[in-house]
Amino acid sequence: MKIGILGGLTPQATIEYYKLIINKYQTEIDSSAFPEMVIESVDVSKVHHLTTGKKEQQLIQYLSESMNDLMQAGADVILIASNTPHLFYEEITRNVSVPVISILDATSDEVIKSNKNRIGLLGTIPTMQSNLYRKPFINTEIQIFVPEITEQDFLQEKIFKQFSRGIFIKEDIMAVENMIQQLNSKYKINGLILGCTELPIFLKQDDWKDIELFDTTSIHVDSLIRFLKKKP
Repeated sequence: MKIGILGGLTPQATIEYYKLIINKYQTEIDSSAFPEMVIESVDVSKVHHLTTGKKEQQLIQYLSESMNDLMQAGADVILIASNTPHLFYEEITRNVSVPVISILDATSDEVIKSNKNRIGLLGTIPTMQSNLYRKPFINTEIQIFVPEITEQDFLQEKIFKQFSRGIFIKEDIMAVENMIQQLNSKYKINGLILGCTELPIFLKQDDWKDIELFDTTSIHVDSLIRFLKKKP
């Protein structure tokens, strides 16, 4: 079975996906094999421009064409290696004839199972300001909390200008850690969704004993591995 990755969103996160899929595949399925994969790497700067410019139809068309490219390349199952494009999950996957594993579904399931109910959320501005990670919890007691607007602007800039390029400066990491501490101080969070696939690169559970981190990249890959295990 060939795994398709809609990547480039960002390139740094795509690299993490690739390594993690191989590691978990060999750990849980076949230690002597390497999974077949095909990656469609889109231009994250174009995606960012279309997103911030609210050119939704152009963005959907661009990503839909990339999904079609993955199918044409023989992908039997697809991952969109980013949180933000899941805002348009239904539109992007409408004409996709193979399973597309949702990072949103996988993560929300993990949050519900955790019994944590005061959840911080970090990610791009569209992810933090939309209902993407609020909608799954409408009929639950789970609440979602995000940083202040100025902090959201700071995080968005760092994601696209530095983290996406593999640039992780100590002062920036400390600023993100301070955001988490502020969320905890203000809202008493007991969980945190790392809703940008670069964040797990430098935010680790061992550093946050009283807050459960939901690493969306790892959760997404775990969901893929469970899917593969069910296939003959």
